[in-house]
Amino acid sequence: MILVWLIGILMSGGLLALLSGIWNKNLPRWISLFSVSAGFIGIISFWIDHYPITQLSNQWLVQYQSDCI
Repeated sequence: MILVWLIGILMSGGLLALLSGIWNKNLPRWISLFSVSAGFIGIISFWIDHYPITQLSNQWLVQYQSDCI
């Protein structure tokens, strides 16, 4: 679901920046900066929610053991 939101935010920001270029030359820069920043904040908040800093250590993600003869 986060991918849908990310694509939607960036696509709508790009479309709005394209359409606002008719009225003002500097407005598309601010709109694109805002939409990319919103997407970046969304990705960072998703990452923090699913991978807390306390889990980041020198351990492997999956521990595999095999009994060999």
